[in-house]
Amino acid sequence: MGQNQTLFGNLESLSAAMANLQRIFPRIARQALWLSGLSAVSLLLLAGCATGRVSPSQPPPKIASQPNAPVAAQASPQPDSQRSAPANPVTVEAAIERATACSLQIKALRAAVAVAKQRRSAATDIEDPEAVVKWGNVDDLWDGSGNTQNSDSVRRVGGRFHLPNPFLVVPRVSARRADLEAAQADLQAARWLVECDVRRLIAEIQYLSEDTALTVELVHQNDEILKDTRALAGQGAATAFDMVSAVHRQLRTQNDLDQTRHRLQLAQMDLAALLDLPSASPQLTTNAPPASPLAESAIAVVTMQRAALQHRGDVAALHWRSLAAQSAYREARNVRIPWVKEFEAVEREPVSGWWMGITVNVPIFSWTKNHAEDVQMAQSNLAEVNEANGTQLVCREIRDAVNEIEERFRQQKRNQSEVAPLIAEMRQTLQLLKQTPNLTPYQVAATEAEIIESVRLELESRWLYHLAQLNLERVLGEPLCVALQAGEGKM
Repeated sequence: MGQNQTLFGNLESLSAAMANLQRIFPRIARQALWLSGLSAVSLLLLAGCATGRVSPSQPPPKIASQPNAPVAAQASPQPDSQRSAPANPVTVEAAIERATACSLQIKALRAAVAVAKQRRSAATDIEDPEAVVKWGNVDDLWDGSGNTQNSDSVRRVGGRFHLPNPFLVVPRVSARRADLEAAQADLQAARWLVECDVRRLIAEIQYLSEDTALTVELVHQNDEILKDTRALAGQGAATAFDMVSAVHRQLRTQNDLDQTRHRLQLAQMDLAALLDLPSASPQLTTNAPPASPLAESAIAVVTMQRAALQHRGDVAALHWRSLAAQSAYREARNVRIPWVKEFEAVEREPVSGWWMGITVNVPIFSWTKNHAEDVQMAQSNLAEVNEANGTQLVCREIRDAVNEIEERFRQQKRNQSEVAPLIAEMRQTLQLLKQTPNLTPYQVAATEAEIIESVRLELESRWLYHLAQLNLERVLGEPLCVALQAGEGKM
């Protein structure tokens, strides 16, 4: 080998290659360091996008700059109550259905009905039969001195059947059936009350909405009167009394507007609570049907009382509970009657044969004094008193409701014959005043304000008449039109 050669080649060429590698390594190291830093920054940015955190000093990323971003990611989350609110206005029928489904009392009464059904089913249950297996020794003979002469091994196999007592089962089943009917009647009464509340609130919202619109217009007219009075006072054509009267009238009208808006807000909140919706989100309709015209002789107290006693759920519940208490009293009284308790059949071995036995329950001690019977009798008397009191209270409510609706009917009839023509005459006078030359704005505004106040009085009269009809339907337990048709059919 030469001086500068080795087994791997020329040393000079190897030295040159090492020098080139020493120049290349720093450049590669700088590039690797730059790539590592870029990768770290990218990972941090990706982590920030994944967690959704944005630095306070930087503006949030614009979703609009991402054309392929899903629409659901752009929407902010909303509470469950707002998501459940309907987009369209709620009608009367839909409001009644939703209020019935959301009522906590109705849910509890439905559960009570389910319990009553199970109790009625359990009233007919009988005790399970029992298997009898006995074995041992039996002494057939006895010599009188205490010694047995013959002892055999005996085995007994058979069964015992418990016979239900009809004197107890029949009244018990009747009581459970009456309890079920009472629970269903309570559920019916609760549903009717919820329906009446929804109808009344919707009708009240409609009335208050119309009254609010009229009051806003009245505030505007009184404001025009106040401006004109101030102008006349500046010219010396209006007295201080006129100025104070205009200010007082404006303040009173503004207070009426605030009170009407507050009542409207409360009615909307009550209706939203019945529907289990936020008070501000739903746009509740006020499409309640107007008060139907009634003849003066169409409503009779006796007819309405008969209809209420037939359709009121709470009255039916009191009646069924009275029957249940009577059945429970009969069950407690029938405990004294003897009855076959059980029937037993046993096969004896080694002597082949069947042994039959009947056990009769004779309640000797219950023939003396049965305090449980006295308790059930007292509860039966209490249920009868509650039923009588409930019937009397319903008859009184019907009489008061009929008297109220008759009074509102006479008032409504007078308004149709007197108030309505007067309002029409006032409007005709206003049209003539507007055609009169040299008419001051004060006179026009004052006349329009008087007309609006008269219309408000007529609107309030119609609402009170409608409210009287709703109250009568509430105590009737059925729609008024149905009760009137049934009364005409019976007559």
